[in-house]
Amino acid sequence: SSGINAEWPLRPGYKGNNSRLIPETLAQLEEKLGYSFRNPALLLEAVTHSSAHVEGTSYQRLEFLGDALLDILVVCHIYPLHTDFQPGQLSDLKSFLVRNTTLGRICLQLGIHTHIIHWSESVKKKTAAAARGFVSEMQSKEDIDQTIDKMFGDVVESVIGAMYLDMEEDFDRVWSVVFPWFQEYYDMFAMQMTAEEEKRKKYRLRLCVDTTA
Repeated sequence: SSGINAEWPLRPGYKGNNSRLIPETLAQLEEKLGYSFRNPALLLEAVTHSSAHVEGTSYQRLEFLGDALLDILVVCHIYPLHTDFQPGQLSDLKSFLVRNTTLGRICLQLGIHTHIIHWSESVKKKTAAAARGFVSEMQSKEDIDQTIDKMFGDVVESVIGAMYLDMEEDFDRVWSVVFPWFQEYYDMFAMQMTAEEEKRKKYRLRLCVDTTA
């Protein structure tokens, strides 16, 4: 699927032919996210592209909020867990988790991309192309270095922002829902960095032994 073509103004009380699709698709998305919104309007805003021409509604403001939140959530998670990491290593781990490629893959893995509300042929093509590339990567079981459009990472951030507001700004609750999305990426990169740190420690130890011999 390549998103939902918005041929209707998404306003309260609208009775257009497609308005019945909104509650259905949001409920499906909530199931994929693992969270049911108290205020579904926040989720609706989080997946509405500016091309839908909905007055005053697109995911951009929530993306701004979610972007800042994600940085804080990731830092609060990795800082106490990796006391042996230097600042540069912590920065690398955080950057890997919040980079667009990681967020874009999460968007495609969860199927959020199929719920983006838009009225744009360009968005439709980008969504279809990204989905094909992701399927190819999964089938080949190799890390294909494909460029994932920023839109998909932005939508993940906007959904995080929407959750934060819906959960009354409860950081811990937000992270309990969001972290499983990042788990495999965190495990993979943290393990890799830990292994590299062990190599560096052994190398430094050999240097000390050599200099004292």
